[in-house]
Amino acid sequence: MADEKQNAWVTRVLGVMFAEGGGPEAPPSIAEAATAWRAAVEAVDVQIAALQSALRETDDEELHEIAEFGLNAVTGNHKVRLMAALMGAEQGSERDRTKLAGLIAPFRNHLENDERVDACDENPFGVVMSLRATLLPALDSLARSVGA
Repeated sequence: MADEKQNAWVTRVLGVMFAEGGGPEAPPSIAEAATAWRAAVEAVDVQIAALQSALRETDDEELHEIAEFGLNAVTGNHKVRLMAALMGAEQGSERDRTKLAGLIAPFRNHLENDERVDACDENPFGVVMSLRATLLPALDSLARSVGA
């Protein structure tokens, strides 16, 4: 039987979750994954709002501008497209389900590699940010729900 470290590797690399008994856990339904995704997005939105507030409290006009126009773009245009496909997939659209499956890997890549995500997660303003830690597990859940 695999140990905890091995199970964590399988989950991280292969996207397979293990149930209490040690066997693979069934993938979540789209509804379950969508609920987890929306909760993650809401948590990140709260974090972004807190960082925006911290930027506005400075005396720097450029930081005010970033707070006003730049932070919501930190997820690129990935979030909007993913949310649209998710809504259709939840309503049973196979086309949107396929589209959703194709949007997950590019969004994951963006979150893992974009400098703006780094800048937010490691901001010097004392605002606790966890964009990657919050969104990546929810993305993984979506991926398992659509077999991506």
